[in-house]
Amino acid sequence: MFSFCTLTHLIVEFLVLLIEYFSLICMGLDKSWMKIIDRTQLVYEKGVIDFIEVAFIDLEEGKLIWCPCKKCNNNFFQFKRIIYEHMITIGIKKRLWYMWSS
Repeated sequence: MFSFCTLTHLIVEFLVLLIEYFSLICMGLDKSWMKIIDRTQLVYEKGVIDFIEVAFIDLEEGKLIWCPCKKCNNNFFQFKRIIYEHMITIGIKKRLWYMWSS
Protein backbone atom coordinates (compact mmCIF):
# COMPACT_ATOMS: atom_id res chain seq x y z
CA MET A 1 0.00 0.00 0.00
CA PHE A 2 1.25 3.51 -0.78
CA SER A 3 1.78 5.92 2.05
CA PHE A 4 0.30 9.39 1.73
CA CYS A 5 3.80 10.90 1.21
CA THR A 6 4.68 8.40 -1.52
CA LEU A 7 1.40 8.99 -3.31
CA THR A 8 1.82 12.77 -3.07
CA HIS A 9 5.36 12.48 -4.43
CA LEU A 10 4.14 10.38 -7.39
CA ILE A 11 1.38 12.87 -8.17
CA VAL A 12 3.83 15.80 -8.09
CA GLU A 13 6.27 13.95 -10.40
CA PHE A 14 3.43 13.17 -12.79
CA LEU A 15 2.26 16.79 -12.84
CA VAL A 16 5.80 18.05 -13.53
CA LEU A 17 6.12 15.64 -16.48
CA LEU A 18 2.69 16.67 -17.74
CA ILE A 19 3.59 20.37 -17.61
CA GLU A 20 6.88 19.73 -19.45
CA TYR A 21 5.05 17.72 -22.11
CA PHE A 22 2.36 20.33 -22.74
CA SER A 23 4.84 23.19 -22.73
CA LEU A 24 6.82 21.48 -25.50
CA ILE A 25 3.71 20.68 -27.52
CA CYS A 26 1.97 24.02 -27.01
CA MET A 27 5.00 26.19 -27.64
CA GLY A 28 5.09 24.82 -31.17
CA LEU A 29 8.18 23.25 -32.56
CA ASP A 30 10.07 25.27 -35.18
CA LYS A 31 9.76 23.27 -38.40
CA SER A 32 11.78 25.50 -40.73
CA TRP A 33 14.87 23.29 -40.26
CA MET A 34 13.13 20.51 -42.23
CA LYS A 35 13.54 22.51 -45.45
CA ILE A 36 17.25 23.27 -45.01
CA ILE A 37 19.25 21.60 -47.76
CA ASP A 38 22.69 22.01 -46.12
CA ARG A 39 22.43 19.55 -43.24
CA THR A 40 25.79 20.71 -41.84
CA GLN A 41 24.19 23.92 -40.56
CA LEU A 42 23.79 24.15 -36.78
CA VAL A 43 20.17 25.26 -37.25
CA TYR A 44 19.43 21.94 -38.95
CA GLU A 45 21.13 19.92 -36.21
CA LYS A 46 19.25 21.83 -33.49
CA GLY A 47 15.98 21.14 -35.31
CA VAL A 48 16.81 17.43 -35.48
CA ILE A 49 17.64 17.35 -31.76
CA ASP A 50 14.44 19.21 -30.83
CA PHE A 51 12.37 16.96 -33.11
CA ILE A 52 13.82 13.82 -31.54
CA GLU A 53 13.22 15.12 -28.01
CA VAL A 54 9.54 15.75 -28.76
CA ALA A 55 9.12 12.48 -30.67
CA PHE A 56 10.54 10.45 -27.76
CA ILE A 57 9.04 12.49 -24.92
CA ASP A 58 6.49 9.86 -23.86
CA LEU A 59 8.72 6.84 -24.41
CA GLU A 60 10.94 4.97 -22.02
CA GLU A 61 14.67 4.79 -22.71
CA GLY A 62 15.48 2.23 -25.38
CA LYS A 63 12.14 2.46 -27.22
CA LEU A 64 11.85 3.01 -30.96
CA ILE A 65 9.83 5.25 -33.31
CA TRP A 66 9.32 5.34 -37.07
CA CYS A 67 12.35 6.91 -38.75
CA PRO A 68 11.38 9.80 -41.07
CA CYS A 69 14.66 9.83 -43.03
CA LYS A 70 14.78 9.44 -46.81
CA LYS A 71 16.10 5.88 -46.51
CA CYS A 72 13.66 4.53 -43.90
CA ASN A 73 10.71 6.57 -45.20
CA ASN A 74 8.70 5.93 -42.01
CA ASN A 75 8.80 2.18 -42.75
CA PHE A 76 11.28 1.12 -40.06
CA PHE A 77 11.44 1.60 -36.32
CA GLN A 78 14.77 2.98 -35.11
CA PHE A 79 16.44 4.01 -31.87
CA LYS A 80 16.98 7.67 -31.02
CA ARG A 81 20.70 7.55 -31.90
CA ILE A 82 20.05 5.96 -35.32
CA ILE A 83 17.31 8.47 -36.16
CA TYR A 84 19.70 11.31 -35.30
CA GLU A 85 22.41 9.82 -37.53
CA HIS A 86 19.97 9.21 -40.40
CA MET A 87 18.48 12.69 -40.25
CA ILE A 88 21.92 14.30 -40.21
CA THR A 89 23.51 12.13 -42.91
CA ILE A 90 20.50 11.25 -45.09
CA GLY A 91 17.93 13.97 -44.36
CA ILE A 92 14.18 13.94 -43.84
CA LYS A 93 11.88 12.71 -46.59
CA LYS A 94 10.20 15.80 -48.07
CA ARG A 95 6.75 14.27 -48.32
CA LEU A 96 6.96 13.48 -44.60
CA TRP A 97 7.31 17.17 -43.68
CA TYR A 98 3.56 17.55 -43.49
CA MET A 99 2.95 14.46 -41.39
CA TRP A 100 5.63 15.32 -38.82
CA SER A 101 4.86 19.03 -38.76
CA SER A 102 1.09 18.91 -38.42
